[in-house]
Amino acid sequence: MRNGIQTSPTEAKLRERRTLFLLWLLMLGVRVACALLDSQGLMMEGGDSVNYYQSGLLFARTGQLRFGGRELSALVMPGTTVLVGVLSRFFSDGQPLQMAIRLTWALFGSFTPLFIYKSVRLFTPRWCALLTALIYVHPLFILIDSYMLTEGPNYMFSAMSLYYTLKMGEEDDPRDIWKYSFSVLGGLLFRTFIISAPLFTLAYLGIIKRRYSLRAVVQKAGVICLVLALFILPWTARNYRIFHAFIPLTYGAGNPIMEGTDQGDGYPAAEIFALGVENIDEKQVIREKYSELFDENGDLLDPELAQYVFYLGVSETARFRINTWLKYKTGNFLKTYLWVKPRAILNWPWYWENYTLFPYAGVVMIRRLNCLFCLLTAALALLLKRHRRVILFLGLAYLINLYVISFGFAIDRYAQAIMPYRYIAAGIGMDLAAEAFRRKWGGLRPASAAAATDPDDPE
Repeated sequence: MRNGIQTSPTEAKLRERRTLFLLWLLMLGVRVACALLDSQGLMMEGGDSVNYYQSGLLFARTGQLRFGGRELSALVMPGTTVLVGVLSRFFSDGQPLQMAIRLTWALFGSFTPLFIYKSVRLFTPRWCALLTALIYVHPLFILIDSYMLTEGPNYMFSAMSLYYTLKMGEEDDPRDIWKYSFSVLGGLLFRTFIISAPLFTLAYLGIIKRRYSLRAVVQKAGVICLVLALFILPWTARNYRIFHAFIPLTYGAGNPIMEGTDQGDGYPAAEIFALGVENIDEKQVIREKYSELFDENGDLLDPELAQYVFYLGVSETARFRINTWLKYKTGNFLKTYLWVKPRAILNWPWYWENYTLFPYAGVVMIRRLNCLFCLLTAALALLLKRHRRVILFLGLAYLINLYVISFGFAIDRYAQAIMPYRYIAAGIGMDLAAEAFRRKWGGLRPASAAAATDPDDPE
């Protein structure tokens, strides 16, 4: 309704599309401007960026996936390597290719806030959704989208999958499960972390939201499996042909777990050794466990498997450390993994550049305020009896993922991936806070489009 006149559905839809288009132009514009003003960019900083860049060039020349070395690899998902390789076919190498990559990552980053906006808009007036999405003009997010890492595209697909999860909880559109499934598939091509998203989605739709019957949830699970199989089956077959092992995703999962044992209080190697526990000889363990890969002299039969075997050893060491630490220093282990590491990344922003107008300390403060406001949102949802189920889902999904990240290498990059749960919760919280104010001091009933009736949270 505008100026007391009822807005037609067509006009409302056009207005919403216009808002989304302007928001997208703003997000894309600031990222493109950043890329043009800093043509060298930040995408080549760090070992991972260099490895992705070089593996992409190699893929363009040979069609082979090799990462971080000369051997055929399944250490990481192939999305970034293939995308860089495709771009290099059009832009060759050097500055043109780097700029093309930078602009492509800017494009990914420009769509992420649109899905955050659309997620919040499902439950709130437009102003709440806009304020939530506008956080993505902060330099923190522009910097993230300038690094040639998996996070840029993965964040977009994660936000997209989260939007369709929430939308399926509010509307019955049979097309949404397909859109959701392909968003998960898109994210999976870049990072394995999103593979757990369908579990949260199905739990939300069938248990928390209780919108669908068990049969309907199983049908949706079948669609998800069918879409994911389009990639996982040929990828698994490729890996089995090369490594003679069942590798449906990557063989690098043990690496972040291993690095994570050095965080917090750290693996107490000296104390455990003093108890008479010998450290693991991962090379010997691998030779015994995978003897078919070695000759009688202990050398690899196929040099192409060198990277694969190395990370098998890393996984064995990680498994040994976790099991030994838990067995002999249980209290210290639980403190590190249940408190120290999750607390460290709770409000640790991924902000590698410290700008004068946007100092690191200020970004940390914003993150802490967001955390407090999310707690206030949960309290308001209970008091006002509105949006309780969606806030419960966002809170549980965030906390579970926080501990999943903490079990591995708990750093700012990985913690940023689950912040959309908090952003969306805060966006809904703005509307809840406004309604609480109206009820307390305005003497008015709920004024937002989604507030008047909430079938899942009856007043």
